[in-house]
Amino acid sequence: MNTDVALDFLTKNGEKTKEAQMMIRDSLRGRYELLITSETVSEINRLMLESGMTVGQAKECLSTLLNLINVIDTTEDDCQQALNYEDDVEFDNAMIVESARRNQCAAIVTRSEFSLKSIDLDLFSPKEFLALGI
Repeated sequence: MNTDVALDFLTKNGEKTKEAQMMIRDSLRGRYELLITSETVSEINRLMLESGMTVGQAKECLSTLLNLINVIDTTEDDCQQALNYEDDVEFDNAMIVESARRNQCAAIVTRSEFSLKSIDLDLFSPKEFLALGI
């Protein structure tokens, strides 16, 4: 799960929040496993603090998220591999892809639109992923 979708869960964003909640619900029911990277956790914390949340409020949100979604690490090798991506792929997205690949994830759920020609992972929007009925 990319940063944007995890943020959807934590914010009141109408349909986007509902989709993220449905994905987490299905994950808790054992239909699949949702993962985020440690960098995603850090980015979410930064964004919450920049939005005006207190440190305590941000920690409470992160605690909720971490009780529902597992965290995978990003290694130096993931970062090195991410440097080899085309310039149209943002580095943070490339790191997520490399972390997901190393952890043998089957897909990435994201609202970001980026094209990866040689990626061996499927990319889905939350709506597309939920429509699969996995």
